Amino acid sequence: FAGQKLAERLFHLIITLFGVLGFFVGLLTQQLSLGVYTLLGGVALASLVSLPPWPWYRRHAIAWIPVENKPKTAEASGESSAKAGKKQ
Repeated sequence: FAGQKLAERLFHLIITLFGVLGFFVGLLTQQLSLGVYTLLGGVALASLVSLPPWPWYRRHAIAWIPVENKPKTAEASGESSAKAGKKQ
């Protein structure tokens, strides 16, 4: 979950920085469209940085419990063959 935390922090940081930058770009140029385009560029950059599974997000992999292979019982195999016979 360390990679997920990093991705979320980067996403919020980039969106916030481009939001403030877009505000000032729009204020100085007196064009709302430039401010919105700046913010949309930040959203695109943040998505590109945080959505794909980049290697730096997978550095601290979680050790999952291995799957146990349980032998099938005779009842389970008999039930499945009986159900298969009814379908035919």
